[in-house]
Amino acid sequence: MELESVTDELYQGPRDAFIPVRAERARQARVDGDRALADAIAALRKPTVAAWLVNRVARRHPEDLDRLVALADSLRRAHQNLAGDQIRALSRERAALLRVLGGHAAAAGEQAGVPVTDQVAAQVQETFAAVLQQPDAADAIRAGRLATALKPASALGFPVLSIVAGTDVPEPQPPRRKATPQAELDRRRKDERDRAAAISTARHQVRQAEEARTLAARELAEARAAVSRADSTVAESQERLRQARDARQLAEQDATAATRAFDTADQAVTAAEQALAALERPPG
Repeated sequence: MELESVTDELYQGPRDAFIPVRAERARQARVDGDRALADAIAALRKPTVAAWLVNRVARRHPEDLDRLVALADSLRRAHQNLAGDQIRALSRERAALLRVLGGHAAAAGEQAGVPVTDQVAAQVQETFAAVLQQPDAADAIRAGRLATALKPASALGFPVLSIVAGTDVPEPQPPRRKATPQAELDRRRKDERDRAAAISTARHQVRQAEEARTLAARELAEARAAVSRADSTVAESQERLRQARDARQLAEQDATAATRAFDTADQAVTAAEQALAALERPPG
């Protein structure tokens, strides 16, 4: 058993089977004497619904993920070249492709009987949108082992792309001229808007972290319940073993007594046979 194969099994299998399968694989590793592997398996986090859906889409529709990566490269070059018309065209293509990927996720959820709420759908869109701004996000998604949804971040030197389908990317702005009082006021207002947007993003990340913490607490409770059930099973097995040992001891005592009784009876038979033989001999 290897960590790679177990990880694929967990993250590609049914989400509701993650914890019991993880516990069983970790137990097998401990039985095999590989404590490091058991600890590594036990440390694997159960994916959120959004992450689980993205993992499914990544494995089943890799060609659409490749299209998204190519589109990200095109958008990056278009922003560098300040090509407004090209940016708008690529923005529409981006929106359409995100809808396609979202549709794949919804279909995967329906097939597996997993409800896809509006919040989950938004997290799926955010995760795929992260590919447009973070090149390494594509590798993380391709691996099909996400535990939580990804969050887009402005890291490429061009405006953050909206995760809402159909929203156009704003045209690049020309270099700012020497500030005038009005221009300075506009700049400050823009800075305030940017700050407000950053605060909103930070609050959203806090909410995501709180959701992750809640999920982790739920997983911890499930794991502790599993440990408690295992402890009960061990206690029951130990009690059955004790009873079996007591029964065996009684059986051994009975066998000892029966052996003694048999020996006594056998001696009596021998004595009786000898007495009979003596009586049956003719008088001499």
